[in-house]
Amino acid sequence: MDESRPSLGLTHIVHRSRSAEDALRGVDLNRNIEALIENPLAHLTPDQLQKDARSFARSTGLGEHEDLIEKGARIAKDPQYFEFISGVTDAERQALWDERTHRFRQPSALYLTIIICSIGAAVQGWDQTGSNGANLNWPAAFGLDTSESSSDFWILGLVNAVSTPGIYRLQEKGPDCGIF
Repeated sequence: MDESRPSLGLTHIVHRSRSAEDALRGVDLNRNIEALIENPLAHLTPDQLQKDARSFARSTGLGEHEDLIEKGARIAKDPQYFEFISGVTDAERQALWDERTHRFRQPSALYLTIIICSIGAAVQGWDQTGSNGANLNWPAAFGLDTSESSSDFWILGLVNAVSTPGIYRLQEKGPDCGIF
């Protein structure tokens, strides 16, 4: 924590609290105009940190991973000095070091997935825009009265909804089905 910056009182609240959860209970994050959120674990004693981590593991059904969650809490308490925390293996230290020095080193398949999903979202948006724009003109071109009191309103709704069952059917059958 940078001691030259004001703490907005969070340090004092966290320091005198019994747990990190209790510490942030009374903090109004909507009025925190600098968006400064201090590490809620930073001022816990090692014993309290261990107790909170183990309690969290048991309360969430992760009791068999208590040691790992405690180790993660100790790293999260002071992430800048993870190299000096006891119990962290060399492989874990290397993984944490890689995460710090190469933040965006991810598998190329992940980037490909993100790009493909982004393109798919853009195409879906264009398709939806086209459908919405078409709904402005085609009912009048066919002489339909689309006021809610008219039966033609149901025709408009049916035409808009007709593609939805097809999408669900594709999802049910999967891409390997040759006939839809």
